[in-house]
Amino acid sequence: MPHPIIGNSIRRIDLEEVDAALRRDDERRESAAERRPAVPRLFGRAFTLPQLLRGVGALVLIAAALTFMLQHWEESSHLGRYFQFLGFTVTLAAAGLLCGTRLADDRGARTFLALAAAVVPAHFTFLGALLFSQFPAAGRVHYPDYARLVAPDMHWALLTIAVGAATLAPIVWTSMLALARPRAMQLTAAYLGSCAFLLLPTRDSDVIGLAVLCLTVGTALFDLRLLHSTTALRTREGTFARLMLLAPPVILLGRTLNLYEISHLFTSAMLATAAILLFEVVPHYLEDRGIGVWLQRLSTAPAGLAWLLAADTVLGPYSLGGGLTLPVAWLPVAGILLAMSSRCLEGGDGYRRAAALIASGALTANLVLHPGVAASFLCLLVAILTTAYGYGLQERVTFLAGAAALSFALLHHVRLAIQLYSIGPWASLAILGIATVFAATLIERKSEVLKAHLQWLRGKKPALEPPRRAEANGLRAPV
Repeated sequence: MPHPIIGNSIRRIDLEEVDAALRRDDERRESAAERRPAVPRLFGRAFTLPQLLRGVGALVLIAAALTFMLQHWEESSHLGRYFQFLGFTVTLAAAGLLCGTRLADDRGARTFLALAAAVVPAHFTFLGALLFSQFPAAGRVHYPDYARLVAPDMHWALLTIAVGAATLAPIVWTSMLALARPRAMQLTAAYLGSCAFLLLPTRDSDVIGLAVLCLTVGTALFDLRLLHSTTALRTREGTFARLMLLAPPVILLGRTLNLYEISHLFTSAMLATAAILLFEVVPHYLEDRGIGVWLQRLSTAPAGLAWLLAADTVLGPYSLGGGLTLPVAWLPVAGILLAMSSRCLEGGDGYRRAAALIASGALTANLVLHPGVAASFLCLLVAILTTAYGYGLQERVTFLAGAAALSFALLHHVRLAIQLYSIGPWASLAILGIATVFAATLIERKSEVLKAHLQWLRGKKPALEPPRRAEANGLRAPV
């Protein structure tokens, strides 16, 4: 057994040697840091010279692509111009593969592959222009020189599209593997599918507006439900891959605004797009809940305007009659607000109050402006529903708005029944009264289930979905 004094001396010597070795290592690191050139800082973040050069090179390549697309090409055919641009894209992809395999430079490889994938929407825009040039509508549009692209015939247009798509698909797949490997398959399919909308052989702003609406909303929901939850896609490369999905709808929007006539339905589609993004998508990306609530409330304005413009465009050419104009215009707006109340972050009672005031006010005004049996019956029906809805939710403004409209419509309808020598007003009142009594009976029998739904709607329960109907085992849904 070693002597205690000797053992303590050995341990002290060992610790001194370790401390000396650590000090020597720290001194070597400090001297190396002093000899290393200082890393420049830009906007408070350090960057290296290779990073700076990659950024500058990427900007130069983007400028080259834009110059290639916009410059005049009097000495080359439009097909030759496209195949040269396709060769430029293939060169970018090949440079990325070379950096990744031969030079073992992952960052350089991702830079080249990201640029190759980023210009794919420009290819589909070019191919869509070649295809559209073979349709009669193309001859009725006056294009600037940079946007006038014509294929020799339909066969050449289709062949060019086939060659371009077959070449670009593996480039996109390889790029997505480098940028966002966990979701490469989904991103590739979504990106190519979105770019395919650029091949639509129409420039009608109504169709393009609906396409932009579907693409933007679909892309946003796809990102929110699938991509945003993937941690690997929150990196710089993953974010770039996700943002590329927005390029096709942006190109469709910019092309229409720049080259074609804008219709009311196109404007309606853009307002609907803004409303859906502000209400359903953007608040989920924000950390501040208050800003999300404010954006959701702001979205009610474009949502209402979108419907009014769409209704005027679609139903305007048809003669609906004065008694149907206000209901058709404003009842859907109230329905939109009612739907928003069940999905908003907070303040659903405010949406419901606004919906009740709009529905009751519009139908009461319609009854004043266009008095008649149909107008009073419709006002009665909506007023009863609004009154019952407000009472069920215990919302005073909703209940009072419905009750006021109900009183006015009932008095008006009774007056019509007395003055008119017709069975219509009396029969409609009788049918409505019978239906109301039956509705009361049904509500009484299903009171527990309805109470559970109303509590969920008012936000008293943390459930993400309304309570489901009880199975056929005799059990009731919990209140």
